[in-house]
Amino acid sequence: MHSPEELTSTRYSMYPQLINALVENNIDVEAYNQFEEPEIVSLKQHDFFLACGFCPQISSTRELPHPLVYTFVKACLHLQPQS
Repeated sequence: MHSPEELTSTRYSMYPQLINALVENNIDVEAYNQFEEPEIVSLKQHDFFLACGFCPQISSTRELPHPLVYTFVKACLHLQPQS
């Protein structure tokens, strides 16, 4: 089971004055960090675009892949042309 806390190597954040405008028109906030800042965002007009302020691959292993890594690989396999 993954912890709700993620490892982050940077401390970037979104410009607070732009968040509401971005949420209205372009993005959905999928998760917030402990500072109540957007941590994971997706694009409203794209089926599978996700940006996060942490590195999900750091806590991912073969036995227990991070949910973001697992879902991405699963979507890629699903979209792969059938031979």
